[in-house]
Amino acid sequence: MSAAAAAMRCVCRAWCALLGEGVRRLLVPPPQASVTLWPSHFPHVTHLALGGCDDVIVVLQPESAGSGDDRSRRRSSRVAALAPATGAGGSGASGSKGPDGSAAAEGGNGGRGASAAGKAGAGPQSAGAAGAGAAAAVPALLSVRTGRTLAPLSCLRNLQVSDSTPHLDLAASAGARLEELDLSLQGCQLGTLPAEVLAGLPLLRLLDLSANHLAVLPPSLTSMKQLEYLDLQGNRLVALPAGFGSGLHQRLADLDLSQNDLRSLPADFSRLTGLSYLGLANMTDLDWESVARHLAPLTRLIALTVLPACFSQLTALSYLSLNCNFINEADAGVNAAVALAPLASLSGSLAVLRLSYLDLHGDLPPVLWGLTALRELALEQNFIEALSPQVSCLTNLQVLNLADVFNPDTQHRRTAMPWRAVYHLTKLRELKVTGFDNAAPVSDGIGSLYQLEVLMLNSFRLPPAVLEELASGCGRLCCLELRLGGIKTLPPSLTRLERLTELDLIHNSIATLPPGFGSSLSRLTDLALADNPPLTALTPDITALTRLTRFTWSVQNRATRKPSAEVLTWLAGVPNRQLIGAWDHSAAAAPYGVKTTCARAPRPRHLPSSLLNTEDCLLAVSLFIISLLSDAMGPDCH
Repeated sequence: MSAAAAAMRCVCRAWCALLGEGVRRLLVPPPQASVTLWPSHFPHVTHLALGGCDDVIVVLQPESAGSGDDRSRRRSSRVAALAPATGAGGSGASGSKGPDGSAAAEGGNGGRGASAAGKAGAGPQSAGAAGAGAAAAVPALLSVRTGRTLAPLSCLRNLQVSDSTPHLDLAASAGARLEELDLSLQGCQLGTLPAEVLAGLPLLRLLDLSANHLAVLPPSLTSMKQLEYLDLQGNRLVALPAGFGSGLHQRLADLDLSQNDLRSLPADFSRLTGLSYLGLANMTDLDWESVARHLAPLTRLIALTVLPACFSQLTALSYLSLNCNFINEADAGVNAAVALAPLASLSGSLAVLRLSYLDLHGDLPPVLWGLTALRELALEQNFIEALSPQVSCLTNLQVLNLADVFNPDTQHRRTAMPWRAVYHLTKLRELKVTGFDNAAPVSDGIGSLYQLEVLMLNSFRLPPAVLEELASGCGRLCCLELRLGGIKTLPPSLTRLERLTELDLIHNSIATLPPGFGSSLSRLTDLALADNPPLTALTPDITALTRLTRFTWSVQNRATRKPSAEVLTWLAGVPNRQLIGAWDHSAAAAPYGVKTTCARAPRPRHLPSSLLNTEDCLLAVSLFIISLLSDAMGPDCH
């Protein structure tokens, strides 16, 4: 290497060191066989994430060589961190003098070999360069010591490892300053956790040990007085260590014990009065009657498998999620009314209730309509026959999720959705509803929900008057999804929804976009217009949607008009665009990099037969056959 190249490398490393002064988060991506960390390059790192590397070497405080004042030693230490390495041969200049008068170290191999003194584990940095003239230009270096310890990273607060088995010693070496330790990532497979790993981390606030194979926890866990977050889900725990509650009661606020083999909780569990979140999902072996006294002080509880009779004691509960805990009405003595009866004691405190993915059948139990303090009710993915008009009693509701809640074969198709009752919930900010075959159209009065910010009405016919009322009265909307609504014309008042960032109008019959669509809805980032066969052209002002990041539109050979050069330029600038189908303008669009795709727009789970006439059926069959042919032809269809 020439003297100029060696000097340039030194300059580059000096710039790296200068930039490193501001680095706070350091990620080591996999795969890496070995990684060497120089704390002098990153003195202020607070977050360190180690990928799937096999070995981590940290450069320790450099050793002094020869005599000289402290300033000279510090300069030599800096030079050792910045000087270039030698070539593969590992030989470098020896005996040359640096600016500070110190002797240069003998060349090494990659910094990992033994030092001249034969010290194991030490790796001297070389300062060699090709040519005799390079020797005088390269500063002198000092031998450096390396080791497997994070102690030199004095500012480290957060450590994440993806393969914890070879790096547990690093966690233990981080010192008392470490506040967050994440050992839950893929590849950990922890069967045991050495006590010394946690014993040296008294300031730890966050510990994630989820998705491992731990059967027991070290007793040192109970000495972590500052712990606020503890995630133990997805392990094989059969018991918690003695003193669990008394040891962690000061700060612990978030605890997840889901998917373990616990049969009981420790006697001092009730001392965890600061808990605001407790996960106990899939704990079928837990004796609920015996643990009821421990749960009474809690204010939030999530993901219980069942609601025991003792549940009525939890009068301070404000958050409850029973998602994905199926209530099988075929089991003797188990149905929705019986399983949810304990909720009656929470009428004054429960604010969030999530009953999604429970396979609830029939009518919802009346106990729900007495929970007048509810602000959020999620009932998605169930099979109820109809929503009771008593939902109007929940006047404090701000979020109501009824996506795919109805049985597709319900016997109450015209009355299953009590629109008038829902319109009494004037505090709603988010409403999601999915319809079914022959569902009654959306009735007028939707303008009373003037505080709506998110609205999804799929598979419900939207009469023009209702659509006009929606656009005129719900001016706070940010996200609007109206799939399979039978919409043929968009009212001009739609352009008043200037806060819209997401608009989904897939599977309708829209022919044109209203005037001023692009210029008025300039905040849009997501626009979906696929499967609107009559929409054969885009309005010229659609190019005003400069913030758009996602766009879908269906094109049809000869029917679709040739876009202007301005529109093609705009389409080319949309990062995630999808023109579904095939058209005759591929040659004109090719210079702009705009291509079509054979992908099909997704449909909701329930497709109302009322939206399909004879021509629609023939079109649907034709599109299905075309899609099969497209799949057979491969992804190059455009």
